[in-house]
Amino acid sequence: MKKSVLPVLFLLPLMTTCSQLQNYENYDVEIPPAFELANIMVALTQFGKTDDNIVKKGTNYHEAVIKYFLPYQDHPAIKKLTQIFNGDRNANYIAYHDWRTGSYEAEFVGKQLKFRSLIRIRNTFKKHADLIEDFANFSSFLEFYDQHKPLFQRYVNQYKNAVSIGDMWQWMEFQFPQRYDGYKIVMSPLIGGFHNTIRTKSGKETIMFVNVPDAFINQKDLSSIEKGNMVRTVLTEIDHNYVNPVSDNWHRAINDGLANLDCWNQNIGGYDSPVRTFNEYMTWAVFSIYLREKFDTEAFEEVNSLQANFMADRRGFVKFR
Repeated sequence: MKKSVLPVLFLLPLMTTCSQLQNYENYDVEIPPAFELANIMVALTQFGKTDDNIVKKGTNYHEAVIKYFLPYQDHPAIKKLTQIFNGDRNANYIAYHDWRTGSYEAEFVGKQLKFRSLIRIRNTFKKHADLIEDFANFSSFLEFYDQHKPLFQRYVNQYKNAVSIGDMWQWMEFQFPQRYDGYKIVMSPLIGGFHNTIRTKSGKETIMFVNVPDAFINQKDLSSIEKGNMVRTVLTEIDHNYVNPVSDNWHRAINDGLANLDCWNQNIGGYDSPVRTFNEYMTWAVFSIYLREKFDTEAFEEVNSLQANFMADRRGFVKFR
């Protein structure tokens, strides 16, 4: 195994630390009902229908969602959500983030929505809980969800078998000083390419929101490239919880170094500051190191090249290579 060069890459006095003894199997993968409801409702809006990064289309599951819920698209809850998504692309992405992430705090108790207090977020989903609950009951959402439980469980099982979450977690805590007690991977087969992560209020657990990999949906065996891309999806969310706290100590230097943001980020999107841009560069760079250490040379070179091209050419992080 090659020695990690993360401290050199980070160009910060970051000392590699040995992992504390803890249970790196304390993670779960899930497709919760309220979270799936939030994604279904988005799929019924014009925003969801037109933005493939938000809603994954062309799958049997997406077709089943549209067929089942289309008769309810004029419900007041969908009209309200359509109004929420009436800004420009960046504003809609922020609204989507708050809506979808906030839905993770919701649980069905019988047919009622109850809310936990897990995360710090502007929770748009909770704000409209009465309308959402009425939509769920009017459309018999829970019956639809129950019908698809076997599919959801298959995706969960496949994810656990294919992605070494515990290994990624342990590796990150060998490189960084941050420590977490648990991971949650939250998925939906409706999510396109929009992923995000958040820490709980306690700071002890991290939650990653990701899509269901295409290979699972298409019931294909995973190639090394597909597995590498799958690892990238979750690792580049996991490592924000380690990279960001370090860069928080270096905002002045980062702001000075990336002051001319257009030189680094030509598709600003949600990365509208030097620090956010720097963190995105770094989280994907950390993935490159993990990929080099954990995959064979051929797979590393191919996946690393693909993700570098994706970052530079499609995402606008033009200096990533």
